[in-house]
Amino acid sequence: MQTYSETRSELSSLEDAYTNKAGISVSNNVTVSGVDSSQVSILGAGLNANANDSVSFNIGYTDESSKKAINTNLYTNVLQFDMNLSNAGRVSEDGNLAVPVEVTMPIPEGLSKDITLTILHFHHSDNGYDLIHPRFNSDGTISFTITHFSTFAFADTVSIGEEVSDSAGNKYTVSGTDSVEFTAPSSQKIKSISLGATVTIGNSEYKITSIGKKAFSGCKKLSKITIDKNVTEIKASAFKGCKKLSKITIKNPSISKIGKQAFKNISSKATVTIKTSSKKTYK
Repeated sequence: MQTYSETRSELSSLEDAYTNKAGISVSNNVTVSGVDSSQVSILGAGLNANANDSVSFNIGYTDESSKKAINTNLYTNVLQFDMNLSNAGRVSEDGNLAVPVEVTMPIPEGLSKDITLTILHFHHSDNGYDLIHPRFNSDGTISFTITHFSTFAFADTVSIGEEVSDSAGNKYTVSGTDSVEFTAPSSQKIKSISLGATVTIGNSEYKITSIGKKAFSGCKKLSKITIDKNVTEIKASAFKGCKKLSKITIKNPSISKIGKQAFKNISSKATVTIKTSSKKTYK
């Protein structure tokens, strides 16, 4: 069985022989900042050209009006590019290639240089896409194979269990594709805090659905907290030892789980207000 390197070398030799014989030239036209054109290559471009074609491999930003909708609860740091081959006689009008090509390029600036990097390769006819997990090369570039050109979205994947922070410095753990667990405030010296129904982290909005174990433990000055409607669980020791915590407002009357000692050793004068429009639900 041939190795990847051997197969790639054979294809490269075949393309060189064809382009030399047919008088085909291939150049790069990169208009994306942070992508070094000298590190961009496309294997198979010449095989998609007719004799005497001067082919250009183009990488540019997607026009604002043409950008694809991306689920930012799954993907962050999204950059959208259009790629195409111009003057290649064997490429159809809608970008389908006569021969698949392998693109090699640097990782765009602002994206992770690890396996969280994902490429969304959009279809011609709809907003559907294929997920591409590129190969990471030793020189810092990535390579991936495609059968057609269209819009490509380069993005980092948000992983469940990943620790993230909001703009205020509060900490969370991603618990689902659109949900997070509050794990710690920006400072243990806070006096009051309001946990909203959602929080914006980067370009993504997440529902705050739980308060983590010992999330506020040690916040000795905390006296007031509001917990919004999406929180369904308060985990063990979440507020343990918050001796000044005296005013608790809960906007979800259907919190299903409260862990052990979640409110142990808070103020003896603490009051809990549960907001609901239904007296029956309150009872």
